[in-house]
Amino acid sequence: MKPGGPRVLVIDDDPQVKESLYAMIEREGWSFYSADNAEEAVAAVNDIQPEVIVLEPRADQGRARALLVDVHQAGSWIPVILYTSDPAIDDAWALEHGASGLMRTPLGEALLRERIGELLNGRETDRPL
Repeated sequence: MKPGGPRVLVIDDDPQVKESLYAMIEREGWSFYSADNAEEAVAAVNDIQPEVIVLEPRADQGRARALLVDVHQAGSWIPVILYTSDPAIDDAWALEHGASGLMRTPLGEALLRERIGELLNGRETDRPL
């Protein structure tokens, strides 16, 4: 982790995905943090106050909706990027449940890096429409 870099919290229970995202986030000079479930995510939000959250909604036995609520109630508004291959989760669902956007897996690293960068640099609104 690079102290002082923007804090990105990844919520996913797949160690391989987290390892891949760790490498990408660190290359960008951002600080990587991770959580496997809602309890860890809320604790991380309170402890580190991330600037962006990257969330796989199937983490924590698919508690995506509750996880989004838990995370947003733990602190001020934090933009959340959902990423999933679940066809039941679409853009409307993501926005309705407080996410800033939705990406499909497998994740394209360049697109994810660009999206995180946009949110970190304030080129987007802090809240979904």
